[in-house]
Amino acid sequence: MWRSWPSAPGKGVLTSLPYSSAIPTDAAEKFLTVFGAEYGSDALPGSGESVGGYNWLFMYKAAAEKAGTTAADEVAEALVGQSYDGPTDVMTMTDSHHVSQPMTIVKRDGSKNSFVSTPESLDPNQPACG
Repeated sequence: MWRSWPSAPGKGVLTSLPYSSAIPTDAAEKFLTVFGAEYGSDALPGSGESVGGYNWLFMYKAAAEKAGTTAADEVAEALVGQSYDGPTDVMTMTDSHHVSQPMTIVKRDGSKNSFVSTPESLDPNQPACG
């Protein structure tokens, strides 16, 4: 399966992304397989944000099922503490309704990204700089 963009800008540049097709997890591989079956084996999701939306739908579905309703306040309450292991790795809804998820570090190698690492997720309620 083709897993790279067709151009080669930024060779050697490191960047952090919420999603990259280079993430080496079972969930990411499954997502790319299903995505490729639907849109073509050489297709890639349009952006990391679109994959976050994919994850969000599964979190919302589970919360609505837990709440037994689609009423906004009840679903919002059911979301707290919920996790979903999807193509971006495990994301968890905090009590402040921010999502904690890993940011993948990738290196641009010609026309593709290669996986470097996925640092531990940080609590989005904590200040980044102290």
